[in-house]
Amino acid sequence: MMTASPNAQTTTAQRPLGRYFEEFQVGETLVSGRRTITEADVTAFAGLSGDFNPLHIDEVFAQSTPFKGRIAHGLLVVAIRARRVNRTAARSPRR
Repeated sequence: MMTASPNAQTTTAQRPLGRYFEEFQVGETLVSGRRTITEADVTAFAGLSGDFNPLHIDEVFAQSTPFKGRIAHGLLVVAIRARRVNRTAARSPRR
């Protein structure tokens, strides 16, 4: 659930986690660094989530799929991306 800013006078510098939803501008671009998702990331996420689908953990099985190899869990990718966006937004100057 998105909420409005509790205090319109609060500055971005006072909120180390970034900006509120309404502070982003349509068309604004955030640039972040690259992040390689490793086998260790996928294995750790499978253990944490309990999602041991062979598409993620079994290379031999995954070779027989349209992906032609293992793929990372979608929620793992979302979580890593959200962290990077939040870290970038916290450092990003206001427009």
